[in-house]
Amino acid sequence: GEADVRQSVVERLRHQEQLVRSMECVYEVTFRATPAAMVPLIEELCRMPGSRPAAAFISTGDQAHRAYRAHWWRKGIKERREEERPAMQGRAFSPTEIEVFDGQAVKTLANTGNEVVGFIGNAETAAWYQSNTIQPFSLLYEFQRGPYSELIAKSPKFSSRRVMRQGVGCLEVSFTNPNWKENSFVLLFDAQWRLLERQYKSVYSGSDTPRIGEIHYFSDYKDFHDFSGERIWFPRRATYRYYLGKTNDGRLVEYDSRVIHIRDIKFNAEISDDKFTLEFPPTTRVFDQLQNLGPLAKPTASGPPVAANDPLRLLLSVLATLLLGVLVVVILSRKARAAKASHRTET
Repeated sequence: GEADVRQSVVERLRHQEQLVRSMECVYEVTFRATPAAMVPLIEELCRMPGSRPAAAFISTGDQAHRAYRAHWWRKGIKERREEERPAMQGRAFSPTEIEVFDGQAVKTLANTGNEVVGFIGNAETAAWYQSNTIQPFSLLYEFQRGPYSELIAKSPKFSSRRVMRQGVGCLEVSFTNPNWKENSFVLLFDAQWRLLERQYKSVYSGSDTPRIGEIHYFSDYKDFHDFSGERIWFPRRATYRYYLGKTNDGRLVEYDSRVIHIRDIKFNAEISDDKFTLEFPPTTRVFDQLQNLGPLAKPTASGPPVAANDPLRLLLSVLATLLLGVLVVVILSRKARAAKASHRTET
């Protein structure tokens, strides 16, 4: 029955998740321009008060600017990402952005092109466990840094069925997110329990009916032999497609598409805890939420951040605050991709 299928799925996924205790990965993310055929459909769907149709388009120029390469490490819950965007190479600081989570604090160091800024927060302020980010673990093992096995085990609604895809028998499982009932998933596995496709469905503003917001496709699997003797299957290519909704004839309207290319990956290699520390350069302007030191705070070469206190410096800092505030919003919005509004700048 369904209870047995659910238990089998949970056990299989839990085994896969527990096999990977650490990971080092180099990957690239490329973007595809919004197909010309989709532009009028997007405009039609976005003709509503407060909508911004242009925000949904990805132009040919945006493709190059958005593409990036990342070096990523994970050990337990600790994580480090070093990201470099080709469009920003040659500026004062490289990589473009570094983000580190040491298990308690989240630190980000980013190059704006004009200055280097830092952000210090914790898991709550950085929405660490509410963000549906694109990183290697989120490809297969977790949603909002929570394992899929646990989501399925705790889901209030689960179903499964056998389906055929390209002449191959597959298992399709559907379940509701136990942490947010308006969000649901559809996962498609082949006979070797390799994830081929994942759908995210959500209830969006203006509707009570869940709709497909994202579909992820996984391919080019390679098996890696762990020192324990186990085989770890992992895709070297993933395609993420994002949708605004459907036309009257049922066609999905795609506004965003990106491909994740795995260039190099290592499983369960030794990673020093030093990798999950981050020291800010002396000239970094720091936004520190842990010590209540906002954009007015600026570090010195020999000590912790201190607030500017003379009138002129204060005025300059206030002006800088406005600019930095915009930057912080951008950084946070990129990281805090909660599923309810994941990747949707138009709503």
